[in-house]
Amino acid sequence: MPCATPRHVGESNIVTGNGSSGNCVLDYSLFSSGIASMHNRVGNPKFKNTDVTNPLAVDFYRIDVGSDAIDGANPASTTSFDIDGDARPQGAGFDMGADEYKP
Repeated sequence: MPCATPRHVGESNIVTGNGSSGNCVLDYSLFSSGIASMHNRVGNPKFKNTDVTNPLAVDFYRIDVGSDAIDGANPASTTSFDIDGDARPQGAGFDMGADEYKP
């Protein structure tokens, strides 16, 4: 994720198999590698395949039980629904990324 100048780019993202440049600032985000800083975490998002018509399909980036993204987003978030229209939060806090884990 290249950034031309230092700036706050966003929060509550999941960055896996990739990184962000030193000029980008992400907060309340999950990275698959690196060092945790600010409110960021390093861990496994545990994506699950949600395409029942194609069990070999690439993941659709929905998080599964045990994901390190669960309850890790900004607690002051005002996002009421996730990408599927599910209410947020479902647990003790908002989840990182577009999907809210729903048990």
